[in-house]
Amino acid sequence: MKVKIIGLSGSPRKGRNTEYALNKALKGAEEVEDVETELVRLCDKKIGPCIGCLRCHREPQTKENLCQAYNDDFEDVVWKLAEADGIIIGCPVYQGATTPLLECFFSRFECFGSNIEKDPELLMPFRNKVGGAIAVGDVRHGGQEYVLHRIYYFLMMQQMIPVGMMEGFCMRVSSLQGGACIDYSPPGFPESPLTPRGLSKSDAQILGEAYKVPVQFDHVGLETCRLVGRRVALVAKCIKPWADEERKSYQRWFLEYYQDFGEKYRGWHPRKLP
Repeated sequence: MKVKIIGLSGSPRKGRNTEYALNKALKGAEEVEDVETELVRLCDKKIGPCIGCLRCHREPQTKENLCQAYNDDFEDVVWKLAEADGIIIGCPVYQGATTPLLECFFSRFECFGSNIEKDPELLMPFRNKVGGAIAVGDVRHGGQEYVLHRIYYFLMMQQMIPVGMMEGFCMRVSSLQGGACIDYSPPGFPESPLTPRGLSKSDAQILGEAYKVPVQFDHVGLETCRLVGRRVALVAKCIKPWADEERKSYQRWFLEYYQDFGEKYRGWHPRKLP
């Protein structure tokens, strides 16, 4: 059975550290038989933040127009991700948190599950899909933990199934699950533990293009990324038959439950189901 894993980059910079680490995760996913992978960059898209207008709660929605506040690339990215069986979200640490680019994207998911008269297909389309997270920071434990937690919280809000690497030797040498760090030595320290032996920071800067992706030297961090990708693919392949059927069953059940709950406990009078 074939499955598809998509890597979503929340970095505003193309082809740099986060994308490098995310590609390592996708390579790990490809180690599992019959797995197709694809990389999607948010920096290639135009996506605005949620403005709290709540029109998605009041007005009818369609697959092509989930959010009436914007005419941007949100729907295109969402439905591409919805075609996948597993999603790995990669993000760099910006001031100890996720990037504004990724937060803009996350905020727009308010439109799912908000309108009780919508097509059942629009209710929690990411339910039961497998999710993983990749975080990249300046130093080990440099904010990656918070970014990982933020991404995993988002996955759970969408009723996805979050997984970590949960296998491999890196569980013994790193507390991060899909975390990597780049090589920026503090002032006064010519080398850091991640710098290739015999290569000082000034030498590395002279290398120019070759040093634009310093995360490549964090072998431990990249190994955690590879194992996250492998784990996402393994779990997605195991649960795919059940996941698709249960999602459809849930969507049908939810409309009946929501109508019954509203009438009994809140005095709502939603449109009767056909």
